[in-house]
Amino acid sequence: MSRVDTILPADSVEFCPAANATDIFAVGTYKLEDNAVSEEVSEEGEEAKTKSKQRRWGKCLVYQVKEGDEWCVVFSIYGRCLR
Repeated sequence: MSRVDTILPADSVEFCPAANATDIFAVGTYKLEDNAVSEEVSEEGEEAKTKSKQRRWGKCLVYQVKEGDEWCVVFSIYGRCLR
């Protein structure tokens, strides 16, 4: 079996169930952004720390299995993940 570095942590792998495409599989990856912490000062002079909402960034990779243990990427897209 071959190995591949998806860069981001792999979350899921799904093979295509269609009879004429069983050599195709998709890999979904994502990574949470680090929470940004900002300090704000109120009108009364009190400091408060707030965290921004975490976002997921990910990649969908579609591979085709070749002869032997070889795979090749046939499609890939990277972007912000939907919630």
